[in-house]
Amino acid sequence: MRVRAHPINHKVSIFLASAIFAVLVHLAVRLLVGIYPFGIYSGGIHDFVYQYLPFYSRFRDQMLQGSGLSGLTFAWNLGLGVSSIPDYATYLGGPITPLVLLLVPRHQIIGALLISILLKVALAAGFMRLLMHYLRPDFTGIIPLIISVGYACSSWVFELGQFIPQWLDVLYGIPLLFFAALEMRKPKPRWILAGGAVALVWWANYYVAFMASVVAGLFSITLALGLDGFKQGTKNVVRFGAAGVLGVATTAPILLPTMTALFQGVGYEGVDKLIVFGKSIAGIRTLPFTATIAYEPPLYTGLVALALFAAFFFTRDLTWRFKLVWLVTSTALLISVTKLKTQMVWNLFQTPHGSSYRWVFVITAWMVVTATLAWESKSINNRFSNGRKLDAPNWFQIVTVVLFGSSVALFLLKHWNLVSFTTAGRAIIIAYTLFLCVFLAVIMVTRWFPMRKTALVIGRATTALLLIAVCFEYIGTGALVDRNRLSLLQNVNTGLEAERLELSERLTTNEWPTHRLGWIHDDFLDPEASENLSARYIYPGTDYYSTAVTSQYADTLSTLGMVTSRGARYSWLPEDSILKGVLSVASEGDLPTLPMARIYPERFTSINSSMPKEYESRSSLSNAPNLYHFEPVSVKNVATLAEETELRKGETYLFSTSCKQGTTVFAGVHRYDRHSSTPAGYRIGESNNIVASSDGLLGEIGRATENTQRFTLQMAADRTLNENLFVGCADISEYLRGTEKIVGPFDLAIRPGKVTATFAQPISGEFVLATPAVDGWSCSADKKPIPVSSRAGLLSAVVSDATTIQCGFTPPFFKAGIGIATLALLLLCSPGLVARLHKYETDPIQRGHSTA
Repeated sequence: MRVRAHPINHKVSIFLASAIFAVLVHLAVRLLVGIYPFGIYSGGIHDFVYQYLPFYSRFRDQMLQGSGLSGLTFAWNLGLGVSSIPDYATYLGGPITPLVLLLVPRHQIIGALLISILLKVALAAGFMRLLMHYLRPDFTGIIPLIISVGYACSSWVFELGQFIPQWLDVLYGIPLLFFAALEMRKPKPRWILAGGAVALVWWANYYVAFMASVVAGLFSITLALGLDGFKQGTKNVVRFGAAGVLGVATTAPILLPTMTALFQGVGYEGVDKLIVFGKSIAGIRTLPFTATIAYEPPLYTGLVALALFAAFFFTRDLTWRFKLVWLVTSTALLISVTKLKTQMVWNLFQTPHGSSYRWVFVITAWMVVTATLAWESKSINNRFSNGRKLDAPNWFQIVTVVLFGSSVALFLLKHWNLVSFTTAGRAIIIAYTLFLCVFLAVIMVTRWFPMRKTALVIGRATTALLLIAVCFEYIGTGALVDRNRLSLLQNVNTGLEAERLELSERLTTNEWPTHRLGWIHDDFLDPEASENLSARYIYPGTDYYSTAVTSQYADTLSTLGMVTSRGARYSWLPEDSILKGVLSVASEGDLPTLPMARIYPERFTSINSSMPKEYESRSSLSNAPNLYHFEPVSVKNVATLAEETELRKGETYLFSTSCKQGTTVFAGVHRYDRHSSTPAGYRIGESNNIVASSDGLLGEIGRATENTQRFTLQMAADRTLNENLFVGCADISEYLRGTEKIVGPFDLAIRPGKVTATFAQPISGEFVLATPAVDGWSCSADKKPIPVSSRAGLLSAVVSDATTIQCGFTPPFFKAGIGIATLALLLLCSPGLVARLHKYETDPIQRGHSTA
């Protein structure tokens, strides 16, 4: 006699089986391709060095209270000082990131990312398996294991999910949202559980959470239309909607500041540049052993799930009404893959940068749930039963599965030209599909004859063969994706990067909070470093690459001459000692560096209307109106000696100018594009009458020793002289005279989101803090609020006879978000509290105990 496992033990065992299987598949793919920890490549992690390493490192530093430079709402060790919350919500949300970062050493951030990816994949497979068990309690054995693992090893996971790990949380989020929808269908739903599930998914990542919430809403509506009467169905949908809204509202302290930042953000290319593929490409992308890096829809989630999805319509224990409604929703989801307008809806009504198919994990999840519902129950006690008792094979389904294999073969014969990459030829894929469909059909027959020994042996043997075949399928398809992306993967020395960060923090203790620390760096000779230019090595860093960059921050960078063509997502600090000085970046030169907080005796008035704005801003921050001069420049092509104004990429030009002796010669460029060529800089060659002070990059060239100078410049991009490439002179004596009048504080305390500057005696003028003037800052002088403004893009406030000036940062709508979240949490808890109170009042036994 068989002993049935305890329900809890059974759920734990099926969860762990799916989770472990999924992790093993991912590790096998990495082993096969040679990706960390089994090789030198970092994996397909997008912008690992420029986003994940600094963001994860900062967040770990914040949690462990290391340098004290970053806090809950503000971080000084990113950019020129940025709000922490938008970056946290975009890159670091959810429960897994802090757990992993607390356990993994800082120099192993790439290991932390690997553990994070594997944990998310495991949770995705495990929770999907539990959802499948809830929908079909007697759907047991190897087939549901295979399908749940296929969900966690889909082409979306390998082509997009592991490429951008913060999106992977949504894979376990979708089953949780479906559970929430099912919970709200109960007569006495637990609101706190449903709302908590929604809150968890939105906490992890708001962007993909929106997509998951849409498909969960469709799931709730489909169940209502397919199973309920109008009144009850409406009630169920409204309750789930209310729980969802309240769940999202509990994340308001994170969500509202982030949405504010995004709405103030810098956009990417227009909608007309999105690529949308048709039905044939979408069909190809559902099949195994195929992949692409060309932004096609990654719809593959396992051939077993796809075959059962095709057989769903013939399921006998579901009502026709339910099947028709479910098929309408399925069709709508599949059609939305091929339409431009629906792409925009799925992408949070924003133009996505890169692939527009970031959302198709909702289709892979829907296919898995559909495949689960297609597996008929032998009992009449399943969730959506029509009351029909079944005791024989469903030959319509079996024939459909077999014909599906033949249809795939014909489809590949006709559209093989659409396959971008494959680990097998067309004949092998066709043969595999046919055999797998036959195996599945055999299992679908033999499962109905458990008492027949022959059927039992054939079923078990076929299941074993199917499991082996699926292992090759999942690993082969995953390895294909990574192998063809191998040339794009980064070979990152994470230990070196972490050492640089840690060293900079130790050195900063000698300078901070008076100055930022400057690194001497040649991004022309260091290809890895050139990817984010010299700003990477200024700490607390001026480098900042984030989706959450606001237009206010970008405008400040543009005003200072630091912006690139990517809308300020990269901040570039040219080789300019004056710019470093006004931004409080300590350098080894002889120019004085201004303190992070200072007071200017008067507001700046420009005397040269034709001066480029970035040099006007530096004049303003130097308190030196006569700092820059722009003299006539002669340019000749070195090869032809002809005068030129249109400068071409790859050519070398001879520049002649007439800066006064003792001034600094510099070259500047408008609309600088660091992606225009490699190397990214403009190489300064030979120079006459100039004592070089830089490493030959665009920016500061050197000190003029005579009244005329000549130098050569090798072009890395096509430019027009004066219109976007210019040469000028900086009078250092003016800088020194101007900065002498600027007053620094007697004592300066800078903490995350709060700055206190104390002066030796009452002082009047314009107080400036070396951080962008963005929404959220407020200041007070001697504890009296004062209005804030900006000077050359930096935060400023006019003070009069003040001794202590304090500025604090609170993200926009952060306090409102706390109030909204508190109210939402109370509303989610109220139904349960009311029910307990009602039960207590109506239960005479409990009342008797309380009065005894």
